Amino acid sequence: MNVSVLAGLAVSGLQSAGKSTADFATSSASGMKHKAKLLIKKPPKFVYQNTIGREHIRLIRFVYDPFCDKAISELTIALETHSLGTACPPYVALSYTWGPPNVGLPGVRTEYTELERKPVWVNRGILELRPNLHDCLSQLQSLYPPGTYFWADAICINQDDHKEKVQQMGIMDVVYSRAIKTVLWLGKKTHHTLHAAEILKQNSAAVHAAFPRLMQMYMGGKYQPPIFADETNELWDQFGIMPLGKKEWGTLADIYSRRWFGRSWMVQEVALSETIDVLCGDVSFDWEDIALFAIVISFTHTAMSIIQIHPSSLPLLMMAAGMANTASIYMARAWCKQQTDNVSILQGMDLSAGLEAKGPATLLLKLVLSAWGFVATQHRDKFYALHGILHRLTPFNYTNHPSFTPDYSPSVSDSEICRRTCEAIIHETGTLHIIVLAGEAGYPYSIDPVSDKIRNHKLFKKLTDLAPFYRLPNLPTWTPDFNPYRQNLPLLGPSFQMTQKLNASGFVGALPQHMTPVVDNHRLWTWGTKIGIVVAAGESWDDMSAGRKFGNAAALLASFGAVYTPTAQPIMEAFWRTLLTDCDMACRPADASIAVYFRDWFLYCVLKPLLGRVESIKAVRADVVGLVEGFFRENEALERLAGVDGLAPSRAELRSMLAELGYLAVEGVVAAPDRAGRLKAWERKARTFDLFGQYYANFKRVFKTDSGYLGTANQGVSAGLSVWILAGCPTPLILVPDEKAGGYRIFGEAYMHGVMFGESVGAQTSWERVCLV
Repeated sequence: MNVSVLAGLAVSGLQSAGKSTADFATSSASGMKHKAKLLIKKPPKFVYQNTIGREHIRLIRFVYDPFCDKAISELTIALETHSLGTACPPYVALSYTWGPPNVGLPGVRTEYTELERKPVWVNRGILELRPNLHDCLSQLQSLYPPGTYFWADAICINQDDHKEKVQQMGIMDVVYSRAIKTVLWLGKKTHHTLHAAEILKQNSAAVHAAFPRLMQMYMGGKYQPPIFADETNELWDQFGIMPLGKKEWGTLADIYSRRWFGRSWMVQEVALSETIDVLCGDVSFDWEDIALFAIVISFTHTAMSIIQIHPSSLPLLMMAAGMANTASIYMARAWCKQQTDNVSILQGMDLSAGLEAKGPATLLLKLVLSAWGFVATQHRDKFYALHGILHRLTPFNYTNHPSFTPDYSPSVSDSEICRRTCEAIIHETGTLHIIVLAGEAGYPYSIDPVSDKIRNHKLFKKLTDLAPFYRLPNLPTWTPDFNPYRQNLPLLGPSFQMTQKLNASGFVGALPQHMTPVVDNHRLWTWGTKIGIVVAAGESWDDMSAGRKFGNAAALLASFGAVYTPTAQPIMEAFWRTLLTDCDMACRPADASIAVYFRDWFLYCVLKPLLGRVESIKAVRADVVGLVEGFFRENEALERLAGVDGLAPSRAELRSMLAELGYLAVEGVVAAPDRAGRLKAWERKARTFDLFGQYYANFKRVFKTDSGYLGTANQGVSAGLSVWILAGCPTPLILVPDEKAGGYRIFGEAYMHGVMFGESVGAQTSWERVCLV
């Protein structure tokens, strides 16, 4: 699932601001009450007595202490330091969000204020906690027997001690793997929670059976035709999953739209844990039920279809994203645990993204690609949140990899951490895989470089909280900032084994020594070959799919002639394959049957604007046949395409369709008794290809190069930009010359049909030195 699909729906997030404001008011009122008690009674503050390293952890347990005034806090905790050896008592680890647990997008709060913090007694001193952790502890106190030990990072690690934080982050694999259980705390329950639990329990057996069936299908290179969220009788017919209506989806959104499912830290916390219990208030869920239901709904494309069917419902949109993220978490857990029942899954999945090198840097890059859709408050945590898995699967330590050492120093920016880490990944892997995630395209907002003083100002932070779609300032264009809300799903990432690995530069294994990329003074020096200049661009995916505009794209395609020379395919086949980056989720190249879905979609895209003319007030008094003729005269490229391979509609076919709708008479065609119903049926047929386009074409537009290639890139692509292949980079990149900086800026990656597997390079290719700034 592409989280960037939700980027264009940011305004919808503002609709939830009212609820967020109400939550804030309630929390603040409670917080003011607690603050007043603290001011009056002046209890001592809790102070950490020592600094712990990698050999120890702190654990908490609930205790009764008459010294601790219950009027200040009902929670009284003992904090103890224990060795990680055999003497360490059994404990339960907690996984929770530091911010508010419910759905969040721009306009919805992502952090608590100081005013909302709630006091707890810790070793006879007061420690103020964020409300979500406070709620979690209050619930656990009533569910677990006295004396139970717990581990919660906000308490058990001194968050103000940088040295201790680094040491403790280095043992997260041990902390979670040695816990007898990890509790995933989703937040307080609502009136939907029990019903959601019932739905998941009722479908438990069905999703456990459906999961291996779907995996076998995808591993065999066969895609699952979409099951739409408003046609879930198919879920029952094919997999025995109970039909679900909008009410049931709304109920499930109470769980899957929670912020827990989108946070970067949750990947390793689940992946490293032995036993998992999911809690929402006092309602317990089975992790396997939650995860497998999400995977089945995602792999049948039902989750993505929700975006088509309910585009204005923020909880449902976030539920769809949450389900996709749950699938990613499940796969990461299978990867880490190597459990017997998950071995077949791993055999069919390709998590390498084409990377052949070994070692921590390669693994970190694979994990970053796998966890692309997850969010972190600080960009640097997109790396740090995965270090526990690094420690678990590799002989990794910070001494040998100083560039990976966590650094939360206020003087070091996220931009510097991202650049430093990416430079280390390039150096250790010897490839440019990491830079396919980089570039300046896809950020609806940009923030010019500003001083640290301004950037740290409260007003500036408030403004940027409302617009998380900006690129980090002062960042080289070859360094990604890992913002999951950036437009476009990266071409690299987890896939199935039948999906051919991208390798546009054609190199296998390590690059020749003289072509190894080098970073010098924040500039990346590498080797490249220019394969073309953009000479024409079509409409964006949204313009074609939603706006039903296609004139530029049709003219662009017609200019190729009937056959696309690089692949010897009919031009319309090359077009739909380019839109989908030639992938159907199960296989690359995509199955030829997708062409049927494409034809239905393209036909509807052409029909809708024509109907708009026919149904206009002016057209009612006009000659409909003349309108059709005029439409084709204005879009003469469309008629040229219609004669290629039958995928583009002809004027005769459009006349017949208008006759079916009763707008004109055509011999042998009977008008449908239900005009609206017939039009709706055509629309429903069109939405299958539209759904595939949501994965691969959203926020993009097609373009043509002077060298005769058809490609697709971010919708900001325009004539004059140049397309390059860089040595060791798996995808082509669009580069922009920067004379002032003395190099090239990266616009973004591109899919070029007939180029992605090294077809355009060879022994005679001339490589030139390229400087990326």
